[in-house]
Amino acid sequence: MLNAQLNLPWPELVAGVREDRLPSGIIYNAMRRFHPDTREWDGGELTDRYLAGLAAYADVTYVDKRTHEAFRIARQKSEPFAALDRHIEKTGSYDAIPGQLTAYFAQAAAS
Repeated sequence: MLNAQLNLPWPELVAGVREDRLPSGIIYNAMRRFHPDTREWDGGELTDRYLAGLAAYADVTYVDKRTHEAFRIARQKSEPFAALDRHIEKTGSYDAIPGQLTAYFAQAAAS
């Protein structure tokens, strides 16, 4: 989208932008680095790692408890990550998410 305005030569642009410079790449690499090591992986954890890369673009991102902990650690240890981090949540029940989002957006609108 940005290149539509800049009108840069696409091959040169793609060659010059590395994954570790993109917000999603910074987040994904931090998740790989700081995610608690577990002997057994739950299928949801892998999905959360991929979805976590979208956190820089979303107002609120819901992840599992291990990924939430990785976000907390990454915030403390990675300045580039902390600059991108938005609102990360975990919940014990999918049923609670609508109420949590309503409260979050009501608080954001009031401030």
